[in-house]
Amino acid sequence: MSYIAAGFLGPLYVLYRRSGGVLQAAGIAAGLTLGIVVLTGVTSFLPARTQLAAILVAVPAALVAQSTMVIGIIRRSYRRRGWMVRLG
Repeated sequence: MSYIAAGFLGPLYVLYRRSGGVLQAAGIAAGLTLGIVVLTGVTSFLPARTQLAAILVAVPAALVAQSTMVIGIIRRSYRRRGWMVRLG
């Protein structure tokens, strides 16, 4: 469940967990959002089906990438505080 929250909420999830790295999480979210906007603009020159397929693949991939990176930020924050964190 935490990966879903991290994927959709990004920096807000980091704030909720009271860990450092909010600006880093915001940068990740902004970069991925910009990437999707650019992808939408670039694919506008392609046929509609190709554009739809690219966006249907890119958006979930961006959410997975964001959730993985945000969870990594939170794990590093917990480790710095001395917590034991699972590796998997």
